[in-house]
Amino acid sequence: MNLKRGTIILIIFLSLNFVLAEQTSLSPSDASVTVDTSAPIVQIINPQNTTYSSSSQIFVNYSIFDPTLDSIWYSLDSGTNTSISNPFYLSLTEKDYHLVIYANDSFNRMNFSEISFSVEDIDPFCGDGTCDDNEDCSDCEEDCGECPPDDDGGSSGGSSTPTPISASFKLDTEEISLSMSKGEVRTVLLTIENTGTLITGISTEITLSLEEFVSLDYESFTLNIGEAKPLVLEFIVSETSISDLYAGGIIFMGGGLKREVFIALEIESKESLFDVKTTIPNKFSIIEPGEEIAAEIEIIDVGNLGAVDVTIENSIKDGEGNVIVEKKDTRAVDSKLNFVETMQLPQDIKYGKYVFYTTVFYGDKTAIGSDTFEVRKENALYLYLILGLGVIILILLIYILIKKIKNRKPEKKKVKKDKPLKKVSKESSKKKSKKK
Repeated sequence: MNLKRGTIILIIFLSLNFVLAEQTSLSPSDASVTVDTSAPIVQIINPQNTTYSSSSQIFVNYSIFDPTLDSIWYSLDSGTNTSISNPFYLSLTEKDYHLVIYANDSFNRMNFSEISFSVEDIDPFCGDGTCDDNEDCSDCEEDCGECPPDDDGGSSGGSSTPTPISASFKLDTEEISLSMSKGEVRTVLLTIENTGTLITGISTEITLSLEEFVSLDYESFTLNIGEAKPLVLEFIVSETSISDLYAGGIIFMGGGLKREVFIALEIESKESLFDVKTTIPNKFSIIEPGEEIAAEIEIIDVGNLGAVDVTIENSIKDGEGNVIVEKKDTRAVDSKLNFVETMQLPQDIKYGKYVFYTTVFYGDKTAIGSDTFEVRKENALYLYLILGLGVIILILLIYILIKKIKNRKPEKKKVKKDKPLKKVSKESSKKKSKKK
């Protein structure tokens, strides 16, 4: 059979979870190989070889690069070795100091960087690592950072707000949901970006519930300022994996910050007989502890089994793979089954992301559908806002009512006039006196 060029595209993706201690020659292919041929590269960015004021803390920042970085520690004046993972501050008294930062990789190759500096009882100055009250970005960029650009594109000085020196990073996604069959391999791309003003060392941790299925091409790395680094997550489900939903995450730590990507991995039988869809309505996507959650469930017979009884298990798992609530019953499925399942959350459930999943069992086959939700005090702020708005409206109504009462003109009362007395003539009065 003759095939034209380009009819078949063969993509070979090799994720090799090892490194080469010596330079290796590879034949041309679309292989991705991590090569580590040397010890870690260590650079101390701050402090520098100068004198610092004892009235300010000294900021220690460094940069380390190694694909297989294992550990980092420092020693001050040949003292105790202290493990570190992020930049840190030192509060020191007056004297000369010698700082050494060490790094070790998984091949037990070590390297270090060192610097000497002094601390004296002197007034703060530009270059001491602290943006003091009498300094700003226009006269001490070294301590206060670069001034933000003005409207003309230049840098503004004087009273401009200095760029704060801080660590910050973000991920391009907060959640990954996958449905995989036994024996399947899949890759997912993830990007992490340094949005702070410091070179930041990042370390990663995969929760225990996912270690069997997920691997990351870099366990630790350094992000330069403004750098966006693509990462490859590889999901491998073996033929012997147990069909279930596995919930967990990958935690990224650096600069005193922590970010997590929540992962919900559904593992189904190779030839599933049912298609399961579990959907949480929007009004239940964020709920509070102790509340009831509902999910809309649809089970479709894709194996043309006809009317059969199946076992249905509905469960809720947390980010560490622990089952929080579960229900199990038997229902009849004839072509398609739709129903709503409700479950009560515990009062002491922790805040965080959870997954509501439905597993359908028939014989030795399983099918899974899932959706995620979050537990937090989402409604509290909303209620406070509504309550506050209601109080403001009530106060305004009372104010308007009082103002109307004050401005109301009092009604004038009608005074009845006395009837004028009739004049009595002298003659009539004489007659009356005679009668007497």
